[in-house]
Amino acid sequence: MFFGERQLTPETAERIEALLDEDIVNKMRETGLLRFGDAVVEISGDKNPLLVLWKLAKKQSYPKLPSGDHLDVRHEATGRYAWAVPTRDAIQKIAKYQPIVEMGAGTGFLAYLLEQIGVRVDAYDGFEKSHFGYRRDDTWTDVEPGGPEKLAAYPTEWSLFISWPPYDQSFGTECLLECNSDFVIVIGEGSGGCTGDSWFHRVLKAGFRQVESQDIPQWDGIHDYLVVHRRILPKEHLLEVVNERWRRDNAKYEREDWEPFDFPKEPLERNSDHEERNLAVGRLEL
Repeated sequence: MFFGERQLTPETAERIEALLDEDIVNKMRETGLLRFGDAVVEISGDKNPLLVLWKLAKKQSYPKLPSGDHLDVRHEATGRYAWAVPTRDAIQKIAKYQPIVEMGAGTGFLAYLLEQIGVRVDAYDGFEKSHFGYRRDDTWTDVEPGGPEKLAAYPTEWSLFISWPPYDQSFGTECLLECNSDFVIVIGEGSGGCTGDSWFHRVLKAGFRQVESQDIPQWDGIHDYLVVHRRILPKEHLLEVVNERWRRDNAKYEREDWEPFDFPKEPLERNSDHEERNLAVGRLEL
């Protein structure tokens, strides 16, 4: 099934394929310049290749080529750039909470856009353990290898930024438990969507409060947005409160009533195995 299927013109298809071409992407990384037709501009929040791709594809994940075949633009774009389509407003919203530590940074494209406006960003990803196959020599900016265990070294003023924590994996949850951050910025879908595991949204709800949000461009069939959360529970009490709420909710209903809602079957435990946690740093192919 293809959402809002429309056929691209030959010119538009050629431009999309150029922005997905590995050699052209590498050239943009080296120069910081976006070439679009005869225009050459510095890559920024409102002039970035991923946003241009989204506009050219008319937000379709699988637009039809003149040949009649479908091009998986979103999948290719996430491998070259990022899972979320950035805008100037979104980048500026994140910048308000600098310095930033980004987990699961992938290619570092979002970190790069933040750095372009002077934001201090420390970015991490799993690379060789990544499900998507990001490589450390393929990034837009410096992205260090590492997972949630890195967060313990960052004080409260460093805001945690996570874009699309892997679906049905503990990575996002581990980041919330390990971070000291007063603010957590998340891009992805809400509870019930393809972002994080069932615990991720429960921990966010128990330990943090939404303070502001920002709409971002969405691919067809995708419902992601940017949300800023402020901590309301000290790190040392977070796990205790989350499990107390789990026990309270678990006692209310029969287990089979919870199955359709992916209610966790056991209390949440802090995972002390760093190697195991790092396995979830990458991205699943949705």
